[in-house]
Amino acid sequence: MADVYEYARTVEVPPKSRDPLANITIQRFNEAVRWQSQELVGDRSLKTVLRECYDQFNGNLSCRDQEIADEIGVDAYVNLSAMKAGLVQSFLMETLVQASTLPFTISPTPIPTLSESAKYEILAQIQQEIFQNNYSGDLQALVYNLKRTMLRKEYDHAKRAAEAMEKLMIDQCLEGRWNTAMFGFSTDFTVYPFAVLHGPVPVRRPRLQWSGDKLHTKVETFYEFYSVSPWDFWYSPDSPDTQRGTGIFIRQRWTRQKLLEAAQMRSYIQSNIMEVLKGTEGYDYNFKWMSANPDQPDDQLAMWANCSATVDVLIHYGYFSGKELKEYHIRNVEDTQFYNAMITVINGITVQVVVPPNPNLNIRPVHTASFYKTHDRIPSFSIPQRIRDVERCYLTTLRYLISNASSASGPITEADYARLSKYMTDEDLGKLIPNTVYLADSEIGTNTPALRFYSIPSVMGQYMQVLQYFMDLVDRISNIPAALHGTAQGSGVNRTFRGAAMLQGNATKSIKAAMGNIDHFVFEPMGQLLYNYNMVYHSDESIKGDCKVLAQGSTGLLQREIDRQNSYEILQLTAAAGNQLTAMPNGAAILTWALNNVLGNMGVPSELLSQAGPQTPGPTGMAAPGPAEPSMPAQEAAGNM
Repeated sequence: MADVYEYARTVEVPPKSRDPLANITIQRFNEAVRWQSQELVGDRSLKTVLRECYDQFNGNLSCRDQEIADEIGVDAYVNLSAMKAGLVQSFLMETLVQASTLPFTISPTPIPTLSESAKYEILAQIQQEIFQNNYSGDLQALVYNLKRTMLRKEYDHAKRAAEAMEKLMIDQCLEGRWNTAMFGFSTDFTVYPFAVLHGPVPVRRPRLQWSGDKLHTKVETFYEFYSVSPWDFWYSPDSPDTQRGTGIFIRQRWTRQKLLEAAQMRSYIQSNIMEVLKGTEGYDYNFKWMSANPDQPDDQLAMWANCSATVDVLIHYGYFSGKELKEYHIRNVEDTQFYNAMITVINGITVQVVVPPNPNLNIRPVHTASFYKTHDRIPSFSIPQRIRDVERCYLTTLRYLISNASSASGPITEADYARLSKYMTDEDLGKLIPNTVYLADSEIGTNTPALRFYSIPSVMGQYMQVLQYFMDLVDRISNIPAALHGTAQGSGVNRTFRGAAMLQGNATKSIKAAMGNIDHFVFEPMGQLLYNYNMVYHSDESIKGDCKVLAQGSTGLLQREIDRQNSYEILQLTAAAGNQLTAMPNGAAILTWALNNVLGNMGVPSELLSQAGPQTPGPTGMAAPGPAEPSMPAQEAAGNM
């Protein structure tokens, strides 16, 4: 099992004169590999913790635990880490992977700002009131009322744009393999000290499209999402997260076909890819030049020509000076300035150099989160880390219980060989068969029996109590109680429906806190980056509002449900006070607004609601669907394939 520790090794640095960026990238990568052996997570290095978490989740005994099992003579294994992690994974998948929703929402800022066009419209209305309608009232009040009305319109426009943007982003995520990425991310999130999500990554590939009455193949740009294994991720020692610090590294595995496709894209260096392909023709070419991932064993390298084997690819997001980037024909950069670039290297050869031209898009599309976040750095604590020592005690107790059960399952017999051997064959010696009469010679002067039976005391009850103690301790240490398994806990009120619901709600608080880590460190920056991509590159102007859009995590879904419940309460209140409202000057408009508010939150299209009667826009607005599904712009993809 020692080879699992060598999932990454330092790589030979190419000559600087041959490929300067590859030289810098591999030097940084070697430092990141060494840092994982030095950085402590608790009292162990990150490299050791990764191995221990992998072994615990997959049921592999460490050398010390194997010695204990051999000494006891029982190798039974009850995987508490997999049980607890699997339970949380099920909870996360139910929340994060749904048919048509995402665990984040897009909403406009509560206080909108007036656009230039709105200001001109207010000015035009003031001029009309003064010069055409001979307005003689309070001019300040007129300006205030017009501004307030225009702000409501701006908010409504921003709300419609946010809803259209959210609809577009849901479509982009589902098409970009969001659900697949969430499966891997949720597993790593519960098992390892950190989980990594890579995306949105712009890619350009041929896809089937329905045009007119036929199905066509069209090359287009879209966004993809990937779950990156912790075994394929490294970071520089000065990185408290993926955005701050010198750089981060991701290992991918490309087939020959993928390299050929990359050679056809403008963002890749075609001549260098051809050099890589030429090198793979040699018998001594090192395809696994970055070592191996234990979750992905080596494949048949002899099948490289048939596109079934892979070569390691190192992707580096990091800072580089303009002088270093100019050697690779990157324009509009200053020699003394540093830029957040993406460098792709294959076995010492740089095949891609990308620098986002827009500062708002100059964000690394890599995000990490930990189940138990305790400090301002990338690795923290996972479920196997928290329960490791208790799980080892549980397994040791379980093995002693089985050993005692085996020893106490039958008596130990002492036999007088001299008195019994005369009447037994060699095959019968050492065996006791029920309902059998064993003959023995009498021994003059003694009443000692020829067979004596001894029973080993059974202490299984005591062992069971110790096992239950350690199981309860696992629940408390992990903050994942047995109630989440559906196990009835306690008595009295806890056995009632309301008590069980309260118990279940308290039990999920720890998981909700962990989901808050995902919201803050993954979904929010990822959603903001995808939003920025659409604001800059998408051709549909209906998704672009004047107000800023905030990306929320799964808590946004809860807030949306709260808003929906509030709209029901408003409708009930207005219905109960119907007679009083109708007597008010704007009573009919208030009733119409309350009804439209509820119907809008239920998903009724706004164009149908607009036909129902006059509306008075308010700060809560009305739900409106987005426009027809827009197509992605055909800009060149800046990410990998």
